[in-house]
Amino acid sequence: MKRILLAGFVLLAAACRKPQAPPESAAPAAAGERLIDFGEKNGAFACRAPAEWKAVEDDASGGPLVMFLGPTSGPRRGTASIGVSRYPTAGGRVKTPTEYVEMLKLTGAEPSALEARPDGTYALHYDSPQRAPRGRKVLYVNREDAVLVPAKDGFFLLSHTAPADGYQETMPVFQAVVDSFRPKG
Repeated sequence: MKRILLAGFVLLAAACRKPQAPPESAAPAAAGERLIDFGEKNGAFACRAPAEWKAVEDDASGGPLVMFLGPTSGPRRGTASIGVSRYPTAGGRVKTPTEYVEMLKLTGAEPSALEARPDGTYALHYDSPQRAPRGRKVLYVNREDAVLVPAKDGFFLLSHTAPADGYQETMPVFQAVVDSFRPKG
C-alpha cells in the first residue's frame, strides 16, 4: 500500500513540472510576468508561457492539455488561470466553435457573440461564479475569455479565467500566450 501511495506522489509531481526558463536578459515579459518558450509534452503545440506560474499538464484524463496557474505573488495570488484544451475530445460532441458556444449555453453560461477575427481565430467571453470548494456559496464572479484556434480536425481552446473585477491585470499575459500559440501537426 505504501508503495502505491509513493508511486502516486511521484506521478503527481511529474505532472506538475515547471517550464524551463531562458536567461533573464533574453526573456520577454507581459504585465510584469517573465515569459518563456513552452512546448506541450506530446508536441501538440508551442507557445510563450508565464515563467513563474505553475504549469500542470494533462495526465491523459481528457482535461486541458495544460493549465498555467498564477500569479504567484501579490493580492490576486493564484486567482487566474490560462488553459489550453483540444476539441473534439475523445468521444466528445463538440467539434466546431459554434458547437462550443452552444455547449456553454447548455451549462447556463451566457457567452458573448462568437467573434470571427481577421487572423482566422474566434473569440468570446462570459462570466461564471467562483464557488467555495464543495459548496454552493459564490465567493466572487470570474470573467472567462476564450480564443478558439482552428486546427486539423477541430480546434484548440485557449482560455483565461480571472476575477471579473481584476481580469485586466493578467489579460496581457493571456494575450501573449494567444499571440505566440502555434499548433503542430
